[in-house]
Amino acid sequence: MMKKYLIFLIIAVVLVTSCSSKTSLPQEPAEEQNISDPEENEPSEEEEPEDPRKVVSPLDGMKYYPEELERRVVAVSLDNHPEARWQSGLKDAEIVYEFQVEYPYTRYLAIFLAKEPKLVGPVRSARPYIIYYAMENDAIFVHVGGSEDAFSEIKRLRTAEIDGLYSGAMWRYYDTGKYAPHNMYTTLKSIRDEAEKKGFRAESTFEAYSFNEKRTLLSEKHTVMKAESIL
Repeated sequence: MMKKYLIFLIIAVVLVTSCSSKTSLPQEPAEEQNISDPEENEPSEEEEPEDPRKVVSPLDGMKYYPEELERRVVAVSLDNHPEARWQSGLKDAEIVYEFQVEYPYTRYLAIFLAKEPKLVGPVRSARPYIIYYAMENDAIFVHVGGSEDAFSEIKRLRTAEIDGLYSGAMWRYYDTGKYAPHNMYTTLKSIRDEAEKKGFRAESTFEAYSFNEKRTLLSEKHTVMKAESIL
């Protein structure tokens, strides 16, 4: 019994000695991180003086030369089926509407006035509710075919329209790698030339949208963060 007690005592002494012999190393003070606002290091961008000849667009509030606005608005029904993406000319539209058509698909109505994209498409068929928004902007409505109700409304409302099924202003663009009915394209020049042949009015008449006279940056009213990446 005495031997066991001595063994336990020796083990305890060894453990205490080994623990006390360990010394803690001094920790180096952490370096201060100088976190600066990246915007502080960026040079301030000076706005270029505006050309006094430019006037405000009735559609998007931006300023353009008068000759870019003194013409008829064009409204194009654009395909948004997955096999039709990505669209051409959509980013240059002053206004873009999106409509639910046959679930789960949607369709765009792109409104053009000042800007002239090189290519617009794929153009798709008409629906009554799409026609109403085109006429709200007193536009030439561009489409390829449509539902029976759409054709009834076109006739009833006497819509200024160009149908790709009966017009040479649109064509199948196979170089896109897309297949019918997702590959019908056009240009605004072709549409305007066709509209002139049909005797449509050359300029639109509609009530302009209201815009603030002073341009207001989002950062002036809200706290914003600089985007590091877009997913």
